[in-house]
Amino acid sequence: MSKWSFEKAVIFTIVLIILISTANIYSQFLYMRLPHRDKGSPDFNPWNSNRSITSLVNADKLYNQGKYQEAIDEYVKLLFTDFLDQEHKGYAYFMRGMCQFNLKEYSKAQDSFSSSVNYESNSAAAYNNAAVSAFYARDYASALEYEKKAVGILPAVEFYYNLGRIYEEMRDYKPAVESFLSVVKGAENVTLVDPVRVYNRVANLIPDLKEREEIAKGVIVSLKLRNYGEVLIIEEKDMEVLDTDFKVTVYGSSGGKKLSVSYDREKQDPYHLINSVAWKVESGNNVLYKSSRNSFTMGVFENNYYKITMTIKYKGSEERERQTLIQVTEKGFKEYKGVETLKPNLQYSKIYENAAYEQLFDKNFQLTTRGYYDRFNVMWTKDNIQSRIMEVDFRDSGSSLHLTNTLDKDGGIRANLSTLLGDKDLRGKTVSIRFWARKITAKENMVINVRVGKENYPFKNFDLQYKWKLVTMDFRIPKDANNFTFSLNIKPEEEIKLDGFIIVVK
Repeated sequence: MSKWSFEKAVIFTIVLIILISTANIYSQFLYMRLPHRDKGSPDFNPWNSNRSITSLVNADKLYNQGKYQEAIDEYVKLLFTDFLDQEHKGYAYFMRGMCQFNLKEYSKAQDSFSSSVNYESNSAAAYNNAAVSAFYARDYASALEYEKKAVGILPAVEFYYNLGRIYEEMRDYKPAVESFLSVVKGAENVTLVDPVRVYNRVANLIPDLKEREEIAKGVIVSLKLRNYGEVLIIEEKDMEVLDTDFKVTVYGSSGGKKLSVSYDREKQDPYHLINSVAWKVESGNNVLYKSSRNSFTMGVFENNYYKITMTIKYKGSEERERQTLIQVTEKGFKEYKGVETLKPNLQYSKIYENAAYEQLFDKNFQLTTRGYYDRFNVMWTKDNIQSRIMEVDFRDSGSSLHLTNTLDKDGGIRANLSTLLGDKDLRGKTVSIRFWARKITAKENMVINVRVGKENYPFKNFDLQYKWKLVTMDFRIPKDANNFTFSLNIKPEEEIKLDGFIIVVK
């Protein structure tokens, strides 16, 4: 053998060793990414295995570059060959589903994730992703079935949250609350899900604290995922009044014709956001009737026109208004429905002119376990601790908030500031949360957490004094943030006071 032929043989051998080593490393990486069953050592062709690993590397590279359609083509090529074993087929279907989901091809993604579980039946992530895909494809029955299987395999925070959102979208609110309570119970484990917003949903769906506590006894604490990089989450939906459409009928009676008007408040306001409903009935320039009930009846006359206006006030300062015009006829009535109109929010600062948000804890501030919407439509809630407005000890607003933790565990207050992201154009900006605080007991151990998007900003060890002290926290809000919350907790038997809570854009 010539010297040159010998060198070629050595080089070929070295390259072959590197390829086999690389294939082995990547194979282990795949097993780390996907849950797998313990198996015996199957027979396999090492040459086919090496080719499949190399092809998966190329497909994953395209996925990481955001070239989803090209990646799909690569995964499909592999799935129609004999190169992949069971584990790798499950993985290829899973990643094809991820590509399709990113392309918003939700029905196709659902099929891919469901195909993945045919090869990896214990993959909670695949069941969860199939559920989320089905949810966005509006196949809620399948979404529910998949998500139940996911939590059956692994009762994770994100999976229970998705289960709650599916029930909520199906307007099945009690099991939605049960799922959300599993999330709140495991709040310290929360990764992708914001516990403050989940707590607010629970408090609004079930306003009665005792009823919530009774439901909570039967739910389990959800667990934290070790790796949630490829776990899909159903997006948060703002709590809203579902509709303002009301029902109108005209009927005959012994006393003449009657107009009956009703609004199904229980059905259209599942989150208990409405503060008041107001009706006004006009004929020409005359106001004939006013009411603040959910339904009413009044006398009307044939051949007359009547304009009915319903105005609902909800959250802190939002208003919706809907009108309909009817003509009473000999045989009944004709209805001409109008469209819903929204009135602008009355958002303004009383003391701090340059503040994007201001809460002075004045006498109108009604902090409850169910929640209170202020004039900025920010929702404040509390645990079952004592709170009261103090008018004799304040910093700068004429009153302050006094908190006493009477529980046998940590407790406190929360604020859902998410509405400010759009209303005050806070995305992509650096902001400062500032408020005054003082301790009443010897210890205060105040712990604060601000969550914006997927980022947590915990603040501890404030070293409060018996005199008022300014607390300041600065952080940047991501441009794609869709949630912004604040939580404050103190230890059992401890007391503090708060005043002048503001947010300033720096």
